[in-house]
Amino acid sequence: MVLVGLRPETILDISHRALAFWTYQVNQERLFMEYSLSRAEIKNSQMEKVMTHQNQTRDLELNAMREEITSLNKRLEEYKQKYSEVSQLLIKKNKMYQSLQGLFDTQRFRMMRVGNKDAVQHAPQGFTTGQL
Repeated sequence: MVLVGLRPETILDISHRALAFWTYQVNQERLFMEYSLSRAEIKNSQMEKVMTHQNQTRDLELNAMREEITSLNKRLEEYKQKYSEVSQLLIKKNKMYQSLQGLFDTQRFRMMRVGNKDAVQHAPQGFTTGQL
């Protein structure tokens, strides 16, 4: 726009209106920035709450898992001890079984020898063919 040749009052009025419009635009931009900042702060606050809640939940889950691991380790140790006790009892029972099996075998062989001696003693001494 050309201001040359216009009266000074007109030029001042146009300048005043231009400055007023520029001031209005700057003010509107500032207001928009403040609004955007407040929305960003609200979103940030919400996200911090969500993050805090997620961290608390995660911490609770981690603590629960740690307790479960501790409990499972205790149960594992108990089972290991029971296994050890049962294994030693089994070894003891196996030794007793082997011992009894050996005693049984010796008794059976004795009975077989006694039975064989009795059979030999009660067997007929001579064999007759019917010829004299």
